[in-house]
Amino acid sequence: MRGLRWPVVEGTETQWRYLEGHDPYVPDGQGFNFYGPLLKEIAQGTLSGPTPGAPKVKLFSRSDAHGHILDGKAKIFFRPYAAPPERPAAEFDLWLVTGRVLEHWHSGTMTRRVPELYRAVPIAQAFMHPEDAKARGLQVCVHVILGLPGEDRTMMLETAAEMARLRVDGIKIHLLHVLKGTPLGELY
Repeated sequence: MRGLRWPVVEGTETQWRYLEGHDPYVPDGQGFNFYGPLLKEIAQGTLSGPTPGAPKVKLFSRSDAHGHILDGKAKIFFRPYAAPPERPAAEFDLWLVTGRVLEHWHSGTMTRRVPELYRAVPIAQAFMHPEDAKARGLQVCVHVILGLPGEDRTMMLETAAEMARLRVDGIKIHLLHVLKGTPLGELY
């Protein structure tokens, strides 16, 4: 089960953020609006820090009586490239990140407290190509769902052939359960 797309307003998820007609916080007639209270103005400076005494740069200039930002432009900051402090090497050849999956920010320290998000991704996960896992001596179990809308017998056999080519150690075949009145049910 996946979590709900944030923001969730009155129990309804937001399918596309910042897009009029899909995000309840974007006023009619604006198309896109990258609203929000974060970084209305920012300090000038370098990667070392803000420049003392330099005026702040205003990112937005207009808001309505309710505080909705009317400019609504995306906040994009171009910064010089800074190399990571460590890189993969022969002894430690993997580059790990802190768990940035669709439902969670950073390591999930805040978002895992939201029940819907926690149900979607309750544990830390590692994703690796089966051939890379085999090269490290790890066993590989692949999860597949057969019979998705538009999938025919030939496509299912192609999936089986690919699993054989990869020489996986196990395959977990999930049952597809279609419920009436759901988006998936509409496809059947």
